[in-house]
Amino acid sequence: MDSNRDNYLITSAEYRQRLSKMRNNVYLHGKLTSRENAEFEGGKEIFGLTHDLALDPKWEKMLTATSSISRKKINRFCHILQSPEDMLQKIKLTRLFTHYAGRCIQRCIGVDALNGFSVASYNTDKKYGTEYYKRFLKYLDYFERNDLTACCAMTDPKGHRALRPHEQLDPDMYLHIVERKSDGIVVRGAKVSNSDAPTVDEILVTPTRLMTPEEKDWAVGFAIPADWEGVKLLATCQGGKGLVHNRLVAPIDKLGYADSLTIFDNVFVPWERVFLCGETDYSLQLTMGFARCHRQSYCGCKPALVDIMLGAASLIAKYNGVPRVPHIRGKLTDLAIDSALIYAAGIASAINGERFDNGTYLPDELYSNVGRYFAAENVAKWLHILIDVAGGLSENVAPEDQYLSEELHPYYEKYYAGDPQYKTEDRYRLFRYIRQLAHGDIAEMSLGGDIHGAGAPEMYRLAVWRDTDAEYYEELIKRIIGISQEEYVPPVDKFGNWIT
Repeated sequence: MDSNRDNYLITSAEYRQRLSKMRNNVYLHGKLTSRENAEFEGGKEIFGLTHDLALDPKWEKMLTATSSISRKKINRFCHILQSPEDMLQKIKLTRLFTHYAGRCIQRCIGVDALNGFSVASYNTDKKYGTEYYKRFLKYLDYFERNDLTACCAMTDPKGHRALRPHEQLDPDMYLHIVERKSDGIVVRGAKVSNSDAPTVDEILVTPTRLMTPEEKDWAVGFAIPADWEGVKLLATCQGGKGLVHNRLVAPIDKLGYADSLTIFDNVFVPWERVFLCGETDYSLQLTMGFARCHRQSYCGCKPALVDIMLGAASLIAKYNGVPRVPHIRGKLTDLAIDSALIYAAGIASAINGERFDNGTYLPDELYSNVGRYFAAENVAKWLHILIDVAGGLSENVAPEDQYLSEELHPYYEKYYAGDPQYKTEDRYRLFRYIRQLAHGDIAEMSLGGDIHGAGAPEMYRLAVWRDTDAEYYEELIKRIIGISQEEYVPPVDKFGNWIT
């Protein structure tokens, strides 16, 4: 991209054109296909929004940032966090963008992984004298200049889960290095649940756990183009599943999602794209650097999802003629409270975030995990409320061609009617969307990705306990009840800030 430009932003058309030129390495329904396959349109549409809205004056301030390298204007989804304000802006953007789209916006995954790489590569260099951070900064500059999109390939198949990576009967159950060469490494294995892999430019690969000294071959992190030689993307797609909307179209109909089981079949990775290679003690820092950022991102998108469910439930209550019934109002209040609590955890994680020596900030681990855990634990509750308030029609709402049938439409106009002050067609449209939220493809993401995305719920609990200083609280109790006579000193740092 021309370095004389005042920004490094591209349009959705340029993004799509770039994808169209990629090598065909995506499989769908058991067959090799291209990224031009219509089933990938929903995912490309969402990524396209992140490009086009960054060029829209109404969204520009929120969706752009100043590069820490070039000082040019870049897409915020390419930006390394530089301050607590950056972290606050990230979750505000995630929440408002999800409101706009009506479903997950996807692109946060790549930038969250970039921030993890920034910290882990720098700290690895600091201890071992390696050149990972130097390589990463060069790669980051390339990423920013081209306004690239990326997914994070973190989760391994894991095989026999009672066994560690080096104990597996098949070592490929965790992606690992099979050869070190003068010009790079060769890796083999797979990564599962790679959100958006068929619709992004790059794949960012991280370990999935702390590796032990025996597991140097499994402690590896790198970046490759999504169509790289030896990479196979075994894709699945979601978006408008089971619904064909030809006349009663809506903005949500355009949007979808693609996932991948990503196979690495003896993939060569040049050294300039390798950012961790055998330093087992930094494998978890890389993993958790991504996780801290991504779990904070969930503190923006999950409140937005609850807000959307709240809006749908409140509106259908009006269409059903029962907006003031106390038990319905109580359920809507529960949604409002949960949304505010998760978002508050995201704000707390930003305000209490940690600055690393290279200037990169990461969200506070305790609060990002608390918010993410609360979201994972309550997904089923939110869906239950939405389904309960909506009623059974949302589950069995007629497909459009039947609803609009000349012969049958009068019956639907008669029997789909609710409160007469609202149009039956509007009620039908809302039922259709509630079906997506509660029974369809968006619900599939909620009951899967919203629980396991960015790690399993038990991992959030472990992280919360790891960051909980129980002994400090024990000492508080000893002083309060007279066991200890030590003076209480408020926990503040040298700048006078409270230490949580």
